[in-house]
Amino acid sequence: MTSPHERLDEAMNGRRLDLGMTWGELAVTAKIAEVTLRAIRRGANLPTSLTKRRLEDALEWEHGSIEAILAGGEPLTKAVRVTEAAVPEREPTARDLADQMTELMTERDRDRAEHEQRIRRLEEEVEHLKGQQSG
Repeated sequence: MTSPHERLDEAMNGRRLDLGMTWGELAVTAKIAEVTLRAIRRGANLPTSLTKRRLEDALEWEHGSIEAILAGGEPLTKAVRVTEAAVPEREPTARDLADQMTELMTERDRDRAEHEQRIRRLEEEVEHLKGQQSG
């Protein structure tokens, strides 16, 4: 049986291909880091509300589609594709920027903790191997 995050990865991959985008282009369009996108795809990161909304916009899905997929449903594709020229981008508010900063700091802390854990495992493995070689 497919896990919710595998379903999300499959749905995002299919839609990304439909739109002719690379994963990097999707990350740029969604204004999220590629490492965040990879973590979401592997199920290692539950996206924040802001990240979900950005991904849904980049994939031209209706808002709520990611939650629907994770719950076993299907994404809702926007009926009309709006060009960027038709809708001018609004200036970010202080709240938008604070949300982005919080998301990046959370991502940094999560990555740092993951790296530290990997380093500890490698250190333990090195010590184990040293013990085997000296014994």
